[in-house]
Amino acid sequence: MQHKVFDEILSSANSGGQKSYLLTPSTVYDFFTTNNVFLKIPDYQRPYSWTPKNVTALLNDVQKIADNNDNSWFFGPLFTVKKTSKDMLSELLDGQQRITTIQIILREASLIKYYEDGVDLSAFKKLNDQVDTAIIACNNCLLRLNGMSYVPIFETEETIKDLFSDYIYSIKGISSYDLLKVKREEFSLKLAKAKNEGSKTADTIQKVIAIIIEYFNVTFFDKKNSTEIGFQKFYDFINALLNKCWLIEIPLQSHEDSIQIFESLNNRGKQLSLVDKLRYKSIITVDNSIVSDLRIGWKKVYAGLNFMEEEKYIKTEDDFFKVFFNSITGADITREDEFLTKFEDYYLSQGNDKIKSFLAESLKIIDFFKIISTSLDLNNEFINHKNFSKQIEYQKVKALFQVLRRALELSENTRFLIFKLISKYPDFDLHKYIIVQGIWKIIRMVFYEEIVSNTKSNALRIKFMEFIKEDKSFNDASIISEYNLHNSYINLIHNNSNDDSKFILYFNAYLSDYESLISHSPAQYKFSHLEHMLPKAWKTGWLNEKYFKKDIEIFLDEIPNITSCKHINFNLLKAEIISNEKIELEDYSKKPTSQENTLVEFIGNKWVLHAASNIKASNDSFVAKKDIYKDSKYVKIPNNENTMIGFDLYLNNFGYQEILLRSVKIANNIAENFMKTWDDI
Repeated sequence: MQHKVFDEILSSANSGGQKSYLLTPSTVYDFFTTNNVFLKIPDYQRPYSWTPKNVTALLNDVQKIADNNDNSWFFGPLFTVKKTSKDMLSELLDGQQRITTIQIILREASLIKYYEDGVDLSAFKKLNDQVDTAIIACNNCLLRLNGMSYVPIFETEETIKDLFSDYIYSIKGISSYDLLKVKREEFSLKLAKAKNEGSKTADTIQKVIAIIIEYFNVTFFDKKNSTEIGFQKFYDFINALLNKCWLIEIPLQSHEDSIQIFESLNNRGKQLSLVDKLRYKSIITVDNSIVSDLRIGWKKVYAGLNFMEEEKYIKTEDDFFKVFFNSITGADITREDEFLTKFEDYYLSQGNDKIKSFLAESLKIIDFFKIISTSLDLNNEFINHKNFSKQIEYQKVKALFQVLRRALELSENTRFLIFKLISKYPDFDLHKYIIVQGIWKIIRMVFYEEIVSNTKSNALRIKFMEFIKEDKSFNDASIISEYNLHNSYINLIHNNSNDDSKFILYFNAYLSDYESLISHSPAQYKFSHLEHMLPKAWKTGWLNEKYFKKDIEIFLDEIPNITSCKHINFNLLKAEIISNEKIELEDYSKKPTSQENTLVEFIGNKWVLHAASNIKASNDSFVAKKDIYKDSKYVKIPNNENTMIGFDLYLNNFGYQEILLRSVKIANNIAENFMKTWDDI
């Protein structure tokens, strides 16, 4: 017989010298009950990650078949690893998303009689028999008798295998509405725990179960449906899924064949993400002896990536590793193939230990971002009295991390420098002072580029890549000493961005009032807003503070006699302020304008307040706002007692002169202290 290229790949059987390939269309029911004794997910597969849209589409497709008795549906091919038709175990190479979803649908369907309390179908004998038959069919697709006990047919990925098996097997012990409620709550808590430990599959399963339960409730138990109609629709749905939906299993002979085509298969439908490919390549490259360790490591990484997304440090899981690889050399790469090449060069080609170190380095960076997020917590693993025994140091570090959070909120390019800093100095205890000094340098780099120079995002990315590429030190004055702080400060003083303004106020507070950054609870800082003392709706209680451009020109001439301006180019700043032809308050009839060109958006008109205080103050008059500002229970940046720009200085009046004077004081304070080392703050 002529040898064919697929003879060594596809599974086959010989009968009378004739080779037949094990490619037969089958219904969903036959796939689970006849074709495969047991199914499992191989190590290198991505986590279960179908979206609500995917799940709802599948449910709707099945419902369309149920509504039309003459139709059937093809789910597509499924690739498995199976040497012969007699193999007890098949590895599911391609089709995990569909099969896992179908298993959840069948498990929830098998308990349909307990969705509502007191369901009684005794009056509908034929329908009751049909529903029981459907439930038995669901059970047959979920569990198989193995020796003396039933075991699940399908085994999901290793990180959640036992938990999912318990979920499937629990159908044997649920016999009432109340018990179903209890089991759902128990399983939901277990899934939440698994998610927190790093199982992305657990997170997806929890969401998919909720979608399916909701779909069943709306479709079969809507109040418009009688009990009879609802269960008839249920029977038609399950009958359509099990007996009218088809697929073709394509069994491959060996694990090696499956790995060779893994990536190409996953280019169909939901494509592999960068993270999927990194995980897959790492698992198939290492020795079998450490696959288990690697799997555990990836589980921790997934948990960390979930945290990073929730805290908005990254947009997606892939985003983390794009920053990671760019922070290694500053190569400024953007294409996926370039990231994979870096992974190959720096880790895969270097052996088992280097691949394990890749996960360790990733986790170290994630751990540091957790430190940033919990910088005010007493049990912070980095900011504690063991590392910083002097109270002033301890407080300064806590406050520094508050400013760092604002820098990260303002500029995503900050992440490149933080990743590089932690990759270079991974020992938090040994390198604690280098890390702190590095953060102070990074904050100033971001401040100068984003605020003073207003550098565009792409240009700033290139600058930071150059810094990384040149491997410049984080604990010396290089770069910072090159910044020219004697030119224009107009971008600092007049800024329409709330994020920019919050960063400016935090930065200024760190230089002269850092206690205001650590004196309240983490929740208060998290839920703080930018407050404009003179509101955009200035006609509501602020009519007496209307000013004219000539007033501003006259008062600017007086400022050098009132406060020090020696650290800024005041004449240049004055000229830039006066050149603004729209600096006077904009009039309006009903809806206030943005006032973006006026003193409303000057930094001297702004505070950071706890959200509740800001909402309460709103557009009130100065007299009404005074009591809110004087309340010390809530966050205020700067503190009221700040002798330079605190609210206690303005108990009698606040208008255009106070805005201009505060603005100049903030600019001068920043210019005076910008070059200071962290030790001198």
